[in-house]
Amino acid sequence: MIGRSFDLELVADVLEAPEHEVLDVLEQAVATSLLREHAQEPGSFTFAHALVEHALYASLSAARRAHLHGRVGESIERLYGSAAPERVLELAHHFAAAVRPSAPGKAIDYACRAGRRAIEQLAPAEGCRWFTRGLELVDQFSAPDDPARCELLIGLGEAQRQSGAPDFRRTLLDAAGLARSLGDGHRVARAVLATSRGLGSVSRPDEELISLLRAASESLAETDPLRPRVMALLAAELTFTSDVGTRRALVQEAVELARAQADPHTLAFVLLYYVFALWFPDTLAERLEPSAEMVAAAQAAGDPPLLFHAAARHWTTMMEAGDLDQAERCMEIMRGVVKTTPQPMLRWRLLYYSATRELLAGRLDDAEARATQSLEVGSAAGEADAAAFHAALTGFIRWEQGALAQALGFIDDALARFPAFNIFQPLRALALCEADRRQEAAALLSEGTANHFAAIPANALWASAMLTWSHVAARVGDRDAAAALFERLQPFADQVAVTPVGAPGAIAHGLGLLASTHGRPALAEQYFSQAIAVHERLRAPLLIARARGDRAALALSQP
Repeated sequence: MIGRSFDLELVADVLEAPEHEVLDVLEQAVATSLLREHAQEPGSFTFAHALVEHALYASLSAARRAHLHGRVGESIERLYGSAAPERVLELAHHFAAAVRPSAPGKAIDYACRAGRRAIEQLAPAEGCRWFTRGLELVDQFSAPDDPARCELLIGLGEAQRQSGAPDFRRTLLDAAGLARSLGDGHRVARAVLATSRGLGSVSRPDEELISLLRAASESLAETDPLRPRVMALLAAELTFTSDVGTRRALVQEAVELARAQADPHTLAFVLLYYVFALWFPDTLAERLEPSAEMVAAAQAAGDPPLLFHAAARHWTTMMEAGDLDQAERCMEIMRGVVKTTPQPMLRWRLLYYSATRELLAGRLDDAEARATQSLEVGSAAGEADAAAFHAALTGFIRWEQGALAQALGFIDDALARFPAFNIFQPLRALALCEADRRQEAAALLSEGTANHFAAIPANALWASAMLTWSHVAARVGDRDAAAALFERLQPFADQVAVTPVGAPGAIAHGLGLLASTHGRPALAEQYFSQAIAVHERLRAPLLIARARGDRAALALSQP
């Protein structure tokens, strides 16, 4: 009943009998080899064989078992207290087995606490089991709008996310919707914050999540400790649907509120999404210091997944700045976290970052293998962006392989599936160039030239998209497009166009192509040389070769 191992003190309390009388019985069982006493722990006993325990348990009626489970739970509370974390799983087990229709609350509460304890112990699968058991009890004994259901759903969603169960998002949004109907803004906030993956939705806007984040933001008091996190996550989710100004206002207020809390966990979380929401070449200088501070705060917070996400975000910031050494330190942090905390979401992210790193290093077969693994792991874990990220990686890999023309159908499919992912249109135009369909590529390019490429939103993909368009302009010889692109890109000549799912390289390379197309060879040679130097710092042999080839072609074209 208590378990295979048990203590004299607990058995005596359950039976409401003097310890010496209970000890007499236990010693007789030891003498007949049914029990063994722990020599190093006087008063602790273990069944000699699990079959003995099972046989005794099976001999009891269901009613007797439930009664005794309740007695054991009450004795544990009485002897050791209900708050002892090491006893929570025992209490949950006994009260769940003893639950009565007249008093289910204690069993539900302990199931929820056991789930939380399992998450703390890095056992999310066990957490899922306990939260699910709690929900079964709520379904059996409580009303549909019981706040306990909301609490259990939040816990279940967190455990699902950590264990890689694909339903985690749906569970958490259901929890947030229930909390909203109950007028419980704090639980709405907790539920939506539990969806956090270290990045906002990229392949398509998550309108349901955005709506719930807005509801949480409106319902929380300014002094609520969750408010800055909600505002920062909202800004991140708006990255692909709003202007920089809107996002900046949200994250700046969030940072101010987070600093006032003086809590490293809150500060790291908010800075993580501050850097993501403002990820655009024009903001690199202002992101450098917060990006480094974010990693330090995450380390101080002692939260491994948060540290992973902070290191991943700092990797992109350092790569934009062309600092490979700092970026490599971030990769080491990410690998270290995944080694000790192998959550599927973290493995997915490490795989696609690793694919881009292999791509830059010129190891194309390894890059493709990592990209394929990222799709498999991300899809199994229900990551909404897994397919889009894989498609982008594949596009950049095919470019380096000289096989973009053969991938045209693949890119067309990606463009149809992920229209908001604004790297696929220029990749398609470049593929058309490689397929000797330059007129079609020129038509696509002219659409961008018509509005000075203003239709490309200011977000994490802007630099990569604009640099890829620069290659297209050079291929088709469009001087007007070259002039428009040059004007937009020139302020960022010292930066690298990079995302965790592809890195077309130094923006200076694109400026060299554009200057050459526009008939400015001296300026083009200057930018090609700058690009080669950047690519050498990045130890990116294929990008070095491409820039050198374009510089050589420029020299040969001169009289």
